[in-house]
Amino acid sequence: MSVEKATRSILTGDGTVSGLVSTRVYPIKRPQGTALPAVTYELAAETMTDALEDQGALKRARVSVQSMAATYGGVKALAAAVRSALVNYTGTTQGAAIDSYREETLNDLSEDRNPGSDEGTYRIVADYVIWYT
Repeated sequence: MSVEKATRSILTGDGTVSGLVSTRVYPIKRPQGTALPAVTYELAAETMTDALEDQGALKRARVSVQSMAATYGGVKALAAAVRSALVNYTGTTQGAAIDSYREETLNDLSEDRNPGSDEGTYRIVADYVIWYT
């Protein structure tokens, strides 16, 4: 099990998110030329907890989720749908028993006007902390 697969499963299984992006939920980077809106996700950090005698089963992970759309209103709506799907999620998916899914940080990003960039793409990056076994 990976917390990344669990994140993708939660997002693609949510009717509002999938209604906005269909199956355009990608690990790490959106493939060049794919349509917007879209979501990417990546594991930013994972920490194992310690018990008195061994390393415990409870894990803490931080996953970064990037919402992307062609308009500012579109990216705000997508980021809100992502937040609604993830925050307070509890349950078992992709072999992970998720105890807590919480938003930690949220950042709007502006695009560089460099050749090869996704100029005109609006992005919101949110970091989520997940406690799971």
